[in-house]
Amino acid sequence: MLAGLERLHDDAARRRERAREELARARDLVGRPFPQAERPATARK
Repeated sequence: MLAGLERLHDDAARRRERAREELARARDLVGRPFPQAERPATARK
């Protein structure tokens, strides 16, 4: 039983860390243009 709780704790810790990383990445990208923004304009030419 204790091993199961430890596994749940570890899984939750991994999910929290991943969420923090995604949030930091999103904050860095806010306000930047999309990298793909040039592709449609180039493809139309």
